[in-house]
Amino acid sequence: MTTYHRCSLPKLFTFLLMLLLHPGLAPAQQGKYMHAAFIGMRWDPSATFGGGMESTEIILYFRPDGTYCTNLGNGWQTEVSGRYTIEKGAIKLIDSKKEVFPIPYDGDGSFWYNGTTIFRKEPANKIPPGYYSFSYSSGSGGIGSGTNAPYVGNRAHKGIRFNPDGSFNSSSASSTYISGENVSGYGKNKKETDGKYTIKDGVLTLHFNNGEKSVNSCFTSDAVSSIVVNGTTYYADENLPGKDKVEKGSPNKPGTRPKDMGSAREFLNKANLALGGKQLNVIKTVKLESSLGNGALQITTYLDLPLQKIRNEYRKQGQLIGIEQTEGNTGWEWSNNKFTTLVSSRIREIQLAGLSGIFNLQETALAKISILSSPEKKDQTTSMIVSVNGISTAWAFDNEQRLTGSSAKIDNRSITYLFSDFKTAQQVQLPYTVKEMRDNKTFTYKFSSIVLNPELNANNWAKPLQ
Repeated sequence: MTTYHRCSLPKLFTFLLMLLLHPGLAPAQQGKYMHAAFIGMRWDPSATFGGGMESTEIILYFRPDGTYCTNLGNGWQTEVSGRYTIEKGAIKLIDSKKEVFPIPYDGDGSFWYNGTTIFRKEPANKIPPGYYSFSYSSGSGGIGSGTNAPYVGNRAHKGIRFNPDGSFNSSSASSTYISGENVSGYGKNKKETDGKYTIKDGVLTLHFNNGEKSVNSCFTSDAVSSIVVNGTTYYADENLPGKDKVEKGSPNKPGTRPKDMGSAREFLNKANLALGGKQLNVIKTVKLESSLGNGALQITTYLDLPLQKIRNEYRKQGQLIGIEQTEGNTGWEWSNNKFTTLVSSRIREIQLAGLSGIFNLQETALAKISILSSPEKKDQTTSMIVSVNGISTAWAFDNEQRLTGSSAKIDNRSITYLFSDFKTAQQVQLPYTVKEMRDNKTFTYKFSSIVLNPELNANNWAKPLQ
């Protein structure tokens, strides 16, 4: 299965995106055969002029009988692409034409294949109770596109809740959002058939209440934050029981050697000092004024860092047209004089967005993150991967150890922020230009005012009157 994502990508974005595809996994055991799937994503320049990058899903499914295939969807149980053997330091693929493709493999849970790194997933025998979902979106026009056309976006969401009693509830939803004329709309949730499920040796069978049955592949890793069903990654809701034990557990989790932990922490401490150190650490509240599209859209942002509260107010020609507000893992939005509950994926996006991500370098915030890779320097950029609130995030720093890039995957969608135009605001170094890259589009935020530790009261967080 091939999906296409087209946009003009600078080198740093491509670098961060590739870096983010390297999560730590448990070591694999060497043997003659194995039962596992290796999954990854390869990014290539588009064949169309100006088309940006295209992504291709790479899959190798190894069976214990010595056969393999490159598919986890329809026919994954019977489709045969060839045979394989595992020898010391290598996997040898023998395709249907008897051609041999040796792959270097040291049993560490991942290897390089077909232009990217692919990672080991095990056949699932259980699924921790909770809600798992994936989303995708597309859009055109709007601010930042270089045209005056309104932004038209389409979103689709599919999820399934696995309950402790062996039952499941599945649902899907779609929505269309049109901006530029201050008109927005949301599609209706479509409730699909529910039922009971069984899971064994990577085979997930859904028995629907209407008598139908669906047989699916299901793979996972030692983490419970996602499952791979028919080759598509479904991400767990943040409130999934036991997730904190995985994401926020021992700092010596796979992917970072114990001896590297000290250097990684030391580097992040220096990054904290580069932005202001103690002056950065004492910031509790923030008020930001920014704009999009050469001032066509004005945004006022309030942050209360200790209470984890964020509020974005959107204005067009000075008139308030929308609000998004979060507190912890809950949130709401107001548009067209109507209130809507924010979905968990949008809440996570807001928490990582713009200057909100910069404040993850405060001393108290750094103490809560997990380090997934040690700092690596290439050219003028030092990069590393961390887990912020359970989300794997790639960070990039310049030679002055200032954070210049942040990239994360939320609901299987990549979102990247590039920070530049650093200026001193009340003895703290902060970027006054932020580029947001998502959904095949680039948005440039220009900050005109940054006020640190303003006095915020209940009126700043109040809901507008309907």
